[in-house]
Amino acid sequence: MKMLRIVITASLASLCALAAVASAQETTPSPSGAPSVDMIEYCADRRVRRMTLFYPPTAFQENIRGEVRLDCAFTADETLHSCQVIEETPAQHGFGAAALAMACHRARKPSEAAGSTVQVYTPEGGDMVHMRWTTRFRIAGDR
Repeated sequence: MKMLRIVITASLASLCALAAVASAQETTPSPSGAPSVDMIEYCADRRVRRMTLFYPPTAFQENIRGEVRLDCAFTADETLHSCQVIEETPAQHGFGAAALAMACHRARKPSEAAGSTVQVYTPEGGDMVHMRWTTRFRIAGDR
C-alpha cells in the first residue's frame, strides 16, 4: 500500500503557518449566517478528541482540495468558546467539520496571534475576542 502524506496548510490555528496580523481591528467583520458551534461541548466529543487525520476521507479518496474560513470567539481567559464556519469550499465534503476539529486541537490564543495573517477583533459591545483564519486542505504532491 502506497503511503500518502497529507499536507494541511492554514493560517493560524492550522493552524501551523502564521504570517502578519490583519491590522483591521477597527473593521468588525459581519457575521455569517452559519450557526455558531459551542466549542467546549464540541471539543469534548470523544470522536473529535481521538481524531488523528483531519482530512475528510471521501475528499481524500477523490483528491479534492478544500478551504475553510473560521471565526472563533475566545473568552477573557483566552479559552476557545465558539466557532463559526464562515465559508467552506467546496461545500458538502466535510471540510468545515474537519477545520472545527483542528481548531479544538491547534487553535492558538489571541495573544499568540501577533505578527500573523489572522484577523483579531472584538465586535462593538462584545465581551469576547474573535479570530478569523483560513485553513487550506491539500494532498501532498497536489499542486
